[in-house]
Amino acid sequence: MKYKDTRIDVTTNELDEIKTNPLYSSNLLSKDSVNIDDCKGNKMDELQAAVVNAGTKIVKSMEENNLVEQGGVIKIKQAINELDHYTYNIGFAGEQSGGKSTVINSLIQYPLMPTCNLTTTSNCVKLVYGKKIRVTIIDDDTKKCVCDLDCEKISNEKFCSLKEYACTAMPVLVIENMNYFTEQSIFVGGTSLQSSDLDMDVHNSKHIAVLALVLFVAYIGQNDLNLTAEKEKIIEKRKETMRLFGIPKETINYSIIVQWDCELLKKGLVITDLPGLGAYAGEKNVDGKTLKSHDDITREAIQEVDAMVFIEDCTVKDVGVRALREMLSSTKLKEVVNKGNRVIPILNKVDLLEETQIETSQKKFVELLLGAGVHKSDSEIISYSAIFGEYMFENIPFKRTLFYAKEYPKRCKQIHEKAKRKKCSEEELKRELIEDLRYELECQYHDSGIEQLREFFLTTYVNVGKYNKAVIAVQMIKNLALQESSSLKGRAEIYLGFNDIIDKDIKKEMISKQK
Repeated sequence: MKYKDTRIDVTTNELDEIKTNPLYSSNLLSKDSVNIDDCKGNKMDELQAAVVNAGTKIVKSMEENNLVEQGGVIKIKQAINELDHYTYNIGFAGEQSGGKSTVINSLIQYPLMPTCNLTTTSNCVKLVYGKKIRVTIIDDDTKKCVCDLDCEKISNEKFCSLKEYACTAMPVLVIENMNYFTEQSIFVGGTSLQSSDLDMDVHNSKHIAVLALVLFVAYIGQNDLNLTAEKEKIIEKRKETMRLFGIPKETINYSIIVQWDCELLKKGLVITDLPGLGAYAGEKNVDGKTLKSHDDITREAIQEVDAMVFIEDCTVKDVGVRALREMLSSTKLKEVVNKGNRVIPILNKVDLLEETQIETSQKKFVELLLGAGVHKSDSEIISYSAIFGEYMFENIPFKRTLFYAKEYPKRCKQIHEKAKRKKCSEEELKRELIEDLRYELECQYHDSGIEQLREFFLTTYVNVGKYNKAVIAVQMIKNLALQESSSLKGRAEIYLGFNDIIDKDIKKEMISKQK
């Protein structure tokens, strides 16, 4: 599956001057705009590290030799820091039940986000890189942190309360990603999941994060005006569990930041999961305060992202068009869209369609976007099958995948007769069936578009941003030498030091790795 290449211009007045810089001789910093092919692989990571290292050495030399004013050094330090900690935030929006959270799980290669075929995500959830996994709750009204959960350090009491709540919520909300953590099939009618059924460990920080997001994110009707007795009971259990984690009763609108350790986030991508558009979850008065509607949460949060993925499932309904149109009416997002064409349309669940049906759905998606003022062609609609991302889920047994849960029972029915014909044991045929299914899932994964989308995000957005920041940092060093060093000797020393460090830390490294 191929995605349309996007060339993002980074041409500025300063780039005209960059050609006199020693970095110009290295291919990556010699262009008025960066080619997408140059941003593939690890080239931008190498460039980022090289410029940060060289810039840090130059700043240190400037300070030690008193060659420039402190104000100029501070600016360079800021530019180097921005490059060193560069991130690109992509928001995931779309109609309810379009599979946003499943798409995100496929990208981070773990069933972290709660998934369900009904309205699931009730809050804005931002995934950022961190070696230590933690879940932080920010009160949207006070902007204060009300919970900071270190998933490596949790009491057994809190761990048990998280498991108990997840099991309590299951009758109302079939949380599909819990299937990966139990031998019990959650899809069999009448199944009652108990805490003891969950194969989750208090010492596994990923398990803690999964359970915490079921509590903090999964929608169980909080915005409903008329609650059933069952929902009221579960909501009370939810409130009780949230108090155990120190979240004040007054906090009703909140956002979540999850530090997560995966390669995609480590490269600089930030993923923001948002409530589905068009969900029947309007605003509600709670103890004199207004609980925001899901559409309002998404409209507000989307203003803070650098680009927006808009996800539709294969049926391509138009429930979320009004909310999408309102989101795109914001000044900031309009500027982003117009500058870089940064609304990314993904047609999910194409595995449920035939080829001709995919083409029809793509055309419907184009028309839907046009109704919201977004101009796309059929070829720009990304076809995707997020469900097959489970093939790459870390430390998840194959027998717990949703693919296995769906396919094995159907095909197992034929084994008894097949064993009679072949005169072999049913157990042998079952083992063969499992291996066949495992291979089928692998093939489906490679055809799903997941690996290509991951590379597309890095190449087209994250790495281009790193390139731009690297150019700015290098140019600032050169400008500082010209503007703030009062003596010719000082300028000469800066340039000599600059050339020497660039030669050692950038040119040599970059050229050798391009050969």
